[in-house]
Amino acid sequence: MSKYNDSESIDINTPNAGSTLYELALLNVVNKNYDNAQNLLIKAKPLIEKQYGKTSTLFLSCLNALGIVSWIQGDLNKAYKYLNQVVGLREVFFGDKHPDYATALHNLAGLQIEMKEFEQAEKNYSDALSIYLELIKNYFPYLSESEKARFSNNIKERFDMFYNYVLQRADDNPNLIGQMFNNRLVTKAILLNNSISINNKIRNSGDNELIENYDKLINIKEQLSVAYRMSKKEAEKIGINTDSLEYSANTLEKIISSKSFDFKDEFQKNEMTWKDIQSVLGNDEAAVDIVAFKQFYRGWTDKTYYVALIIDKESSVHPELVVIDKDNQLEQQFFGNYSNSVRHKIEDKDSYNAFWKAIDNKLTGKKKIYISLDGVYNKINLNTILLASNKYVFDEKSIITLTNLSELISSGAGKTSSVVNKTAELYGSPKFDFTLPGFGAEPVKHGELALSPDIRNIKLQYLPGTKSEVENISRLLADNSWNCKSYLEENATVTQLKKAVHPNLLHIATHAFFLSDINTKSSKKAFGMDISNTIENPYLRTGLLFAGAENTINNPALAGKSSDNGILTAYDVLSIDLEEPQLIVLSACETGLGEIQNGEGVYGLQRAFRINGAKNIIMSLWKVEDEITNELMTDFYKIWLGGKSIHDAFREAQITIKNKHPQPYYWGGFVLIGE
Repeated sequence: MSKYNDSESIDINTPNAGSTLYELALLNVVNKNYDNAQNLLIKAKPLIEKQYGKTSTLFLSCLNALGIVSWIQGDLNKAYKYLNQVVGLREVFFGDKHPDYATALHNLAGLQIEMKEFEQAEKNYSDALSIYLELIKNYFPYLSESEKARFSNNIKERFDMFYNYVLQRADDNPNLIGQMFNNRLVTKAILLNNSISINNKIRNSGDNELIENYDKLINIKEQLSVAYRMSKKEAEKIGINTDSLEYSANTLEKIISSKSFDFKDEFQKNEMTWKDIQSVLGNDEAAVDIVAFKQFYRGWTDKTYYVALIIDKESSVHPELVVIDKDNQLEQQFFGNYSNSVRHKIEDKDSYNAFWKAIDNKLTGKKKIYISLDGVYNKINLNTILLASNKYVFDEKSIITLTNLSELISSGAGKTSSVVNKTAELYGSPKFDFTLPGFGAEPVKHGELALSPDIRNIKLQYLPGTKSEVENISRLLADNSWNCKSYLEENATVTQLKKAVHPNLLHIATHAFFLSDINTKSSKKAFGMDISNTIENPYLRTGLLFAGAENTINNPALAGKSSDNGILTAYDVLSIDLEEPQLIVLSACETGLGEIQNGEGVYGLQRAFRINGAKNIIMSLWKVEDEITNELMTDFYKIWLGGKSIHDAFREAQITIKNKHPQPYYWGGFVLIGE
């Protein structure tokens, strides 16, 4: 570690000595060499002050680092001295609305909690969070998608620090629970909800210039979709400059985001509190927000806390806060047990205590539960949890899953809506070994294209059950005066789907994939995509397989520059113009999976279709037998087309399957999320 403490070799008379010592100190912090870091910062401080002055960002960052290091080392008084000084200087030099000032307040509040100065800590937290909320209104709209993601990650840490405090102080000051609930209404799935709003507003704006820019962005993303199947070297060989395309997309995103609608007015119009959610609940209803956040103690730990915020008509002063897990057991032990029990059809007596009991104890007399999931809860179906009475949650409660509980007001979730646009497109039974037009015409020639043995020479299983599934549903729709188009076998192509003309119902019955753990050593490509791109972009790690997919998987070089390689990734879905379909049905195995980011949801097919305007999505969490899927889907459509709401029709179809096949493996694989 001497290379991180080589301060003696630095000439303090050189112009950049202070900044060099500061950077060296940060390396020591990263490597947890806090004594070295503190010594380097002490040396750096006067040099930075002399060269840049007390008003400089670098000087204030050095003071802040000294405060944080002192805090980590347990010298709370020294830490307070530095962090309090940072607060004062940043307020004077940057103003009381600046994000750096908010960060300083936040850091000081965290320290004050440990010093048991709770009243002052709460004030500083409150002031800091108010600044972050203002930034969401005034700053967030003008960012590109990648910039929004970085901004969201930064403020998530700040709000998670506050949630740690709420968990510690809720008994002494229960009003904090209401503040936590209100913050979640604003920040939970902020990236997803913002993307949905922008897409919808653009198409309905009537602004030709805005729509033209949006179409340009879609075109660039389609080019990027092709480029992401290759390494940068491969793309360059066929004239695709990935960096240039990404820069153009980033620029257009910022223009579109700022012009698509007045986010500030929209934010203020939709700003709501837990009381607003309560006002739309019935007497036998409750709303539950699952919250997953990392433990903070002088820095972030590996522990994840799970709590639930619960309101009903009887909640008078504040929501209920119940602790579900503080010991990392849900993600590490209990999810594995749940998954194993479902897949092997074993009676599961542990999951109730682990996932549901703490919540259930607060839901006495409640029949309909609106719930917004987080973390590992996105990977389970709460309906399938076995109760002590040998009944399931499904038998006792009607659960409606929402992305954010604000949807109860903003989109009228839970209310039955009539079908106006009776148009549908159905896809099934793709001919995976079909040779698509253009396949092999412009092969990519590059030595790195060879696939490893664990991916090459795959023979995709034909899905005859999906053909009868699509045919049955098509007949039902036609009998109910729907304009329905079905695409089977060699006609079930990605190209055809991308031509979809705003169907109100989109049903896709095929294989899905999710690359959860990519082996970069043994493979250069997976499912026809360059490994480096799939690691960086979770939307490229999940998708659906259409006609021709098998040829691409086994011969990716021959796919060349073709826009249709038989593989529809979640990234591709973002570029399809669907225009707010009422229902998307992904009748394939594990279509609900993806990369989970606490507080933001699942990055996968469901998210991509939601961004594209889908109001409701039916998807699967595990592999379900073709015959069972066919029966479930046929029953669902019969009931829905008979006049029931999507939620009620889906539930009744599950009951029918459950009566014949009691194990959750059969009836609980598919879930519904949406309005």
